[in-house]
Amino acid sequence: METKPGSARRQFLHQAALTAGALAIPSGLTSARADDKGASVAPSAATAGPPYLIFLPLGGDGPSPAKVFKDRAYIESLPVDGIVIHSSAVVAGGEKVPNCIWSNQVALKPAQVVDEAAPLKGKFSKLNRSWFLAVTSMKASDWFSDWSTCVGNFAVMARACRELGMEGLFLDNTDNQYHPVPIWGFPGPKPLPGKTLDDYRRQVRLRGKQIMEACVKEYPAFKLALLNGAALSEKGDPHIVARIPDMTLVTAFYSGLLAGAGETGMVIDASAFYNTKEQKDFAGSHQFRKYEIPSAQHNSASLSAEDRALWTRRLKVGFGLSAGFTSEGMTHALMQSDYMSWYYNGADNLDPETLKQAWWPKHRFPDLAAARDAARAKAANSRASGVHFATAIGEATVQAAAGDAAFRYTFEIDNRTGAKATITYPEKPAWVKAEANNATISGKPPSAAGTATLVAVVSAAGKRDTIKLTIQTRAGK
Repeated sequence: METKPGSARRQFLHQAALTAGALAIPSGLTSARADDKGASVAPSAATAGPPYLIFLPLGGDGPSPAKVFKDRAYIESLPVDGIVIHSSAVVAGGEKVPNCIWSNQVALKPAQVVDEAAPLKGKFSKLNRSWFLAVTSMKASDWFSDWSTCVGNFAVMARACRELGMEGLFLDNTDNQYHPVPIWGFPGPKPLPGKTLDDYRRQVRLRGKQIMEACVKEYPAFKLALLNGAALSEKGDPHIVARIPDMTLVTAFYSGLLAGAGETGMVIDASAFYNTKEQKDFAGSHQFRKYEIPSAQHNSASLSAEDRALWTRRLKVGFGLSAGFTSEGMTHALMQSDYMSWYYNGADNLDPETLKQAWWPKHRFPDLAAARDAARAKAANSRASGVHFATAIGEATVQAAAGDAAFRYTFEIDNRTGAKATITYPEKPAWVKAEANNATISGKPPSAAGTATLVAVVSAAGKRDTIKLTIQTRAGK
């Protein structure tokens, strides 16, 4: 899909032209963002919504539930909304692993997870924005092995999050030496004989779907945030460098998670972001990870047409920033976040001064409160300003193939009014079917190449906005 030039009235491209038999996004109103139109007062802490700022402490033994309980007064004073809690540490190959979740050999028991963190419930005001940490460091064997224990462990964690009132699970999905094969790479040292890359992609997608379905079954609002995203597999992110073939299978895993999340769960690409404080880097990375990876133009080998539609609609994008980032950098991160971003005290944090601290010293936090409030003010102003599109400028060009049997396309609408929206089509090509209050258009393209224009008017709570689609029917395929 191409986008027409013009004034920067909208911030992000939709990039999801679905042509000739592609499966369209189910109709409905979905989330996106728009540029702010002026300053706004930051919401109070009691009513503050996203974007949320989460603290991920690293180093030492990590923040166990007991440590969080002991030092909760200090944590409550930090300019964050929640914390990532390390619990149930076990030893695997010499490494202490929070929650032996990624294992087909060790089954988590619900009581051991809930009981360990239970003292925090009702005693820690930030618990409802806090998360558990798990890592993919235990041996889960090959993707084609029996994964029932591993899937069950995820379900146990989801149940614990529900019972404790926590958001969900942070998953450090980094390859390391404790796996029998690099889980995200192909072929790796020990691929199963006769299994192709496409075989593995399908199997990895299945595992992701099974995992997320099991979690949502236990906790419909369960959220899974992963610290490595598909930009490590898909080339094109302006800041995150793809590591092919090391992370070749991670896109397929995300596609499975998104399929299994349904309409209530949430999957967050919370990739760590290094060595940049430029707004354009955050905006460009969000654009690529959410809209370009699933686009037909990018044409990822790991995504079907159905997966592409789900990706744009369901995936949330966030950022992980380390110590040393300024308030300006975190402001950019939060303003580009769909739900949350996180701050951590550096991957290399084993200096003696740090280890003497129960927590990362407060003076090492930049002015994160100002960054969070600025981002929330912008988000609140955008929510109040009406109806917006996930296109860059309110108009876009999509393509169909002349003479094809079918054409379908779904544009995304962000209705920020809280009221039910209506869609009308004052202008549409004769060959396009466009039903009122349906965001999907379809039809049989004409036999000759050419262009046609469709106009949709979206109204809600006395507000209205217009999107113009130029439909190009190109000759041949």
